[in-house]
Amino acid sequence: MNSVIKFIRKRLRVLKVWYLEISDRFFPVFQIDYGLLTSNIATYNLEKVTTRLQNSYQEIVFDHSENAGYFTHILNYINSDKYLRENPFFIYPPNVAAIDFIIKNIDKDAIIIDYGSGLGNLLVYLKNMGFENTFGYDTYSQIKQETIEHFLTGLGLPGIMVSKKQALALPANVILCIGYFWSKLEKEILVKEIENPKLQYILIDYRYAPRFIKNFKIAGIYKNLLVVFTRK
Repeated sequence: MNSVIKFIRKRLRVLKVWYLEISDRFFPVFQIDYGLLTSNIATYNLEKVTTRLQNSYQEIVFDHSENAGYFTHILNYINSDKYLRENPFFIYPPNVAAIDFIIKNIDKDAIIIDYGSGLGNLLVYLKNMGFENTFGYDTYSQIKQETIEHFLTGLGLPGIMVSKKQALALPANVILCIGYFWSKLEKEILVKEIENPKLQYILIDYRYAPRFIKNFKIAGIYKNLLVVFTRK
């Protein structure tokens, strides 16, 4: 029975890949502008930020209850041909596409919430690029709140993580859901953001993104990295 279930699941995954490859041809293709990234790296001294992130990560002592393997797995995709050969940041590749999109399209005073932000590497880069109203939200299912807060405080960013109550109250202009299924976000958060009239963009990890969200349409796709939704 188990072998039959595994066979069916494998076939379903193949069918899903085929479906996405076909359906995605109908949407605009977004490309990462490496010249723009290089310019911002120089302007905001992000090489130094990357070094600090790498060193800080190496210093983390994960508790036995925390999923250290999850973060190791995510970071193994850095400079992986499968996802993104050229990754100038210490960050999961879909986040590089998110940075590219945000630099090109989002004002510095916009309110940005990263749902499922984990350790917060993306938050660190955005804050250092001048996106001051950037916040993270996590359910702490993979890692303790204390571990994340200690990590971010050591990087000079205390208080960047928000509670569920705070997230529900923030009138976000841009939200992200990377490394996590959009459909598995808490129902209250999904309802709040879909109905939020100030929300302009939703950026979702390609692997976990739906192709339909109420009140939104797909603006474009970074192949294998990110699906960008904009309000209709």
